[in-house]
Amino acid sequence: MNITVVRTGGFAGLRRIWRVEIDTASESALDEWSQILDACPWNEAIDLDGDGVPDRFVFVITVESPPDASAAASDAVDSELRATLPETRVVGPWKQLVNRVQSDDRADI
Repeated sequence: MNITVVRTGGFAGLRRIWRVEIDTASESALDEWSQILDACPWNEAIDLDGDGVPDRFVFVITVESPPDASAAASDAVDSELRATLPETRVVGPWKQLVNRVQSDDRADI
């Protein structure tokens, strides 16, 4: 399973990308990530691009080959979950997911 977080916008319009690849053979890792993914309201965030405020960030979160529970909950097509959120909506479980992906991506450097 792969999770990608892309942040675009801001004052300079910069684009940052963070990625993690979760070993699906590791039950503990898969369970941990599944709990985070299941907590996110995917159906409510399919395409909330921008919030009308200039110079804010927009996050695009993509999960390739999500665990069955997450895919079923979101009616995902082609084994992918995708959400586009303005930074003001990256709170709660979304914030936890984004922070975890950013943290794990930096740990691989």
